[in-house]
Amino acid sequence: GHFTAYNPSLLSGGGGGFTLVLRFSNYNFCDSEGPKLTFGDNLAAAGGALMSFVATLRVRGATDSTGEGWSVWHEVSALFPVSEAASVSGPEDPRAIAWRGGVLVFLSVWESTKTQWQYAVLLPPPT
Repeated sequence: GHFTAYNPSLLSGGGGGFTLVLRFSNYNFCDSEGPKLTFGDNLAAAGGALMSFVATLRVRGATDSTGEGWSVWHEVSALFPVSEAASVSGPEDPRAIAWRGGVLVFLSVWESTKTQWQYAVLLPPPT
């Protein structure tokens, strides 16, 4: 399916650099391009499996616009793994805040019952 980036957060990285934290997903419920999408609409468009990942991009400074490339934040994925066998899986809508030497990440995770749970996890900064 088609994956798009959503919900960016910026984390200061020192030395003029920063880390961009965002959701990388093959679905959304936004209505910016027509009628609001339903859960079923998203399942059909994705081919049967709705998946979200939390991704990061480290940018070193003003002259380095590409950083080291996008990567899945593995510590988040280990807590909320994605499964092609589930109708919906993976973390979404991350909000990352530097806190006490780590990163406090607020995010939501769907169950296959269409119930969404809210989490706050404290993790080491993404590498």
